[in-house]
Amino acid sequence: MSSKGQRGNCIYNRQWELNSKYKGWLTAFKADRKKALCKCCDRMIDISNMGESALKSHMKSERHKNNSRIEGEKAVTLSSFGFVSCRSGNSVDAVKAGTSQSQQQAVNMTIPPPPEDHVTPRSQPSLEGHVSKDNVLKAETLWTLKLITSHYSFNSSKDTSQLFSAMFPDSQIARQFACGERKAAYCCAFGLAEHFKKLLQNSVSGPFVVLFDESLNTKMQEKQMDVHVRFWNDQTNQVATRYFNSEFLGHGTADNLMDHFTKSVLESGLQAKNIIQVSMDGPSVNWKFYGELKKKVNTDYGTTLINIGSCGLHVVHNSFKRGMDATGWQVSSFLSSLYYLFKDAPARREDFVTISGSTLMPLKFVSHRWLENVPVCQRALVLWDNVADYVKATEDGRVTRPKNKSYEIVKECLKDPCFVAKLHFFKCIANQLQPFLAKYQTSKPMLPFLSDDLCMIIRSLMRRFIKSDILKDASDEQLVKIKVADQKIHVNHKKVDVGFASEKLKGTGNCKPSEKQVMEFRMESKTCLIQLLEKMLEKCPVTYSLVRHLSCLNPVKMASNKEACSEKFKKVLRLLVNAERVKEEECDTLLQQFAMFLDSIPVFGSERFANFQSAEDRVDTLFYECMANESYKSLLSVVKIILILSHGQATVERGFSVNKEVEVENLKEHTLVAERIVCDHVNSVGGVLKVELSKPLLLSVKMSRQRYEKYLDQERQKKKTEQERSKRKCVLEEIDEVKKKKKRIDAEIKTLNDTADELCTKAEATAKLTFVTQANALRRSAKDKLNDLVSLDKKLSSMLEKLKEYSS
Repeated sequence: MSSKGQRGNCIYNRQWELNSKYKGWLTAFKADRKKALCKCCDRMIDISNMGESALKSHMKSERHKNNSRIEGEKAVTLSSFGFVSCRSGNSVDAVKAGTSQSQQQAVNMTIPPPPEDHVTPRSQPSLEGHVSKDNVLKAETLWTLKLITSHYSFNSSKDTSQLFSAMFPDSQIARQFACGERKAAYCCAFGLAEHFKKLLQNSVSGPFVVLFDESLNTKMQEKQMDVHVRFWNDQTNQVATRYFNSEFLGHGTADNLMDHFTKSVLESGLQAKNIIQVSMDGPSVNWKFYGELKKKVNTDYGTTLINIGSCGLHVVHNSFKRGMDATGWQVSSFLSSLYYLFKDAPARREDFVTISGSTLMPLKFVSHRWLENVPVCQRALVLWDNVADYVKATEDGRVTRPKNKSYEIVKECLKDPCFVAKLHFFKCIANQLQPFLAKYQTSKPMLPFLSDDLCMIIRSLMRRFIKSDILKDASDEQLVKIKVADQKIHVNHKKVDVGFASEKLKGTGNCKPSEKQVMEFRMESKTCLIQLLEKMLEKCPVTYSLVRHLSCLNPVKMASNKEACSEKFKKVLRLLVNAERVKEEECDTLLQQFAMFLDSIPVFGSERFANFQSAEDRVDTLFYECMANESYKSLLSVVKIILILSHGQATVERGFSVNKEVEVENLKEHTLVAERIVCDHVNSVGGVLKVELSKPLLLSVKMSRQRYEKYLDQERQKKKTEQERSKRKCVLEEIDEVKKKKKRIDAEIKTLNDTADELCTKAEATAKLTFVTQANALRRSAKDKLNDLVSLDKKLSSMLEKLKEYSS
């Protein structure tokens, strides 16, 4: 078909490929006939308006000329390997041109002999110049990996072929390198991500845990639900937590979560029957979703989910926030106002430094990370006297008085004689909880230690205001059942342990609190502890029996208290049998193997177990090294199930930081997910240079263009279908409108004719011609409307024909 036509309608002409000017670099773009593709530049050329003139214009560009020159130098000839040209009738001369030492032997030869040793230096550069396409492809793949993991925009890859050629003029790979912005994008989305996703799915062959959480994607203005999977990695023989997919949603109801979870996980190709746990935060909507999911997987896949509560990290953090809110203190308002009082205010900062002589400034208070604000509180305590001096100077008129809300809040808190004590109490309790959060911000298996650590925190907080005889002999199970709000078990308010804050109650500068204020402070401190513990005991994982009994896999306890561990392991098996994760007939064998393992600890090294550091060592590595033999085969399979259970959402929330770095490019959903998959794989192997450039990976990158074109074709087809659906909808609406109009006109015609008949009857009865005149007028109107009705019938027939076209 000719490329000529109306402007905007030019299409690709196959005859161009036979033209010597275009031969070798021009080809059709399969996804769109109004575009051509330059193989040298890896660019699409829009020919819809200019036709062949667009090709000529592109051919004259400097970029195309440079790329064509590079492509021309790739051609491999005999001379590239040190052979000279052989023309008929002059073979002896050809041989002489090759080497003088082989003249006599080459007289009767028509094919030149291999070059002699002294010719090698001349031909060596050409041999080195012959670079395989795989080497170039590897270079392009590594560059794309670097581009993605460093969160560069794809546009950063523009004109890299010329840049690298100039940077490395002696490198044939650099001269053949061609990875522009478009190629980098489709290599990421349809090459690297496809391959890494397939590798991950193949790795998740056994039981696995799904972790999910949502955060706002500020660029797309949608909720982004990130999904991670946690499983036993047979290659590293460790528990691994990996990014799997993301879903984007507007409303976050339980039904919405179910739809997106089904699409992202249950229909993703993973074996849904192998899901053993779903880890999440603790909002009510999540628990409603969890209840529906539990029924669905049980009905559809015959599997039972293990429930050990929501994320323990969120529970501890939210409990502390609830406790501090219950006091009514203005600690958070003060710390936040103190920061904003001097933020972006150079004049105030100068006044503060002049008055106080301190160059230290307040730190920012983060409202959604209360336990991370210990340094903020500490800085406020250090600056307390300096801030008091500054406020006094502003009131005396020595410096300009700030006119904002932050200043008023700071000024009001400075008047409270107990406020320093309140800050100390805030810091004291936060310091008590912070180590737990720091320790469990990891993807290592930590569930065997969770119960002990949480119970230690709960016990130490209760000890501050509950009588010692209540706590003295309380087991972990009894501890979590204590009613902390019961006044009968509380100590006197004077004995409430408020930490170092008690020292500050004796006096704060010239302002000493009254006994009433001291009593109120202690009672409010106790209220904080009660509310904190009530919230923690309501949703804390330690309230679940399975979590408490999993301490039987704590190496320290296994070395020191074998009987207790054996008893707890028996209860763990009972719970796993109820969850249909272990068969009842296997329990005796498992108990026997566990007992044998405990007895063999001296063989493995008692010190290795007794001195185990959960914050530094990996319990999965320890157990695999000790159990990886036939004697403990069944036991190891159960231990793997236990260790992959998730203790929190730390891994998912760390992914939110990656999202923010990726969001800078304002990517489409598909590409954003692809970048996350690539980043996660590179991170899992330890860096770009440790990614195995295997044949399947390179093949996937090679096929990325084909997949990209197929994707564009599908998108174009989808758009076309959507347009046809939209047109069909418009036609249906028009048909409905015409039918309604027809019905209305039919009714009007009937009314006109009926009225005309009545007037005729009336004329006959009264012998008045005026009624006949009126009747005729009405009949003429009815006749006109009848003509309109015929026109509508034709229009309706035309629309129905058009509707048939859209249906076909």
